[in-house]
Amino acid sequence: MAIFAVGDVHGCFSTFKRLLRRLTSESQFRLGQDQLWLTGDLINRGPDSLGMLRWVIEHQTSIQTVMGNHELQLLARIAELVPPGPHDTLDPILAAPDRTDLVNWIKALPFVQVEGPYTMVHAGLWPTWEINDLKRLAKECADLLQTDSWISVIDRWRNSQPTGWNESLTGPDRLATLMAIMTGIRTVATSPLRLNNRYKGGLTRLPEGVIPWHREGVWKTTPNLLITGHWAQQGLLLTPQLVGLDTGCAHHGLLTAIRLPDRALFQEPFGEQTVHDS
Repeated sequence: MAIFAVGDVHGCFSTFKRLLRRLTSESQFRLGQDQLWLTGDLINRGPDSLGMLRWVIEHQTSIQTVMGNHELQLLARIAELVPPGPHDTLDPILAAPDRTDLVNWIKALPFVQVEGPYTMVHAGLWPTWEINDLKRLAKECADLLQTDSWISVIDRWRNSQPTGWNESLTGPDRLATLMAIMTGIRTVATSPLRLNNRYKGGLTRLPEGVIPWHREGVWKTTPNLLITGHWAQQGLLLTPQLVGLDTGCAHHGLLTAIRLPDRALFQEPFGEQTVHDS
């Protein structure tokens, strides 16, 4: 059994299905025998978020996925905390007859997936965290979404501007900061260490005093391979300890898969024809 990890699909369901056909023909991938890991942001931006979400739920016994910021955006829409964004394509999910089942499935998503030497989180982790810290704090977030307090924390996540992680944080501020890091981190400012929420560009135009979250970190002392998505402007990133798989499919780029452990790459260019409105 091999593990195939796929970057952010963003509702580009037709592109995703073509990538699966490529995996089947070029690498003998077999859904049900091999595992498919998805880095989060299954939905939004692309034309068929509903089809993508239903497909993943149908095949969930063979799939591992984690919470992304666009799954949290859907929860914010469900809770009527935000209006539709200018590029949102979530309305078919909100209007679907199985909406409740779909949303409950999303609320139950983990924020981290760990199996053997592999760890997957949507965006990244705070530089002072070890992998065990990530697992512990991710469980706090996942457990919270199963309580009646989930709306207040999603509201805080949408409206706060956290400066960074502090173990002394409590209540909604603590959970909102954790969600902002695990589903949103790209860069941090140094001296002192703090979260940089503004920069979304690539690695070649970093502002002075700002570094990628992954340049330094306690997590590098472990042998785990970390698998992430989220940072489309960074593009494909392959280092001995980190795989970044968001290659901008939602921006008419590529959808990327990697086979573990040999790191063979498979890519499919964006191409969408079918839109499901129900």
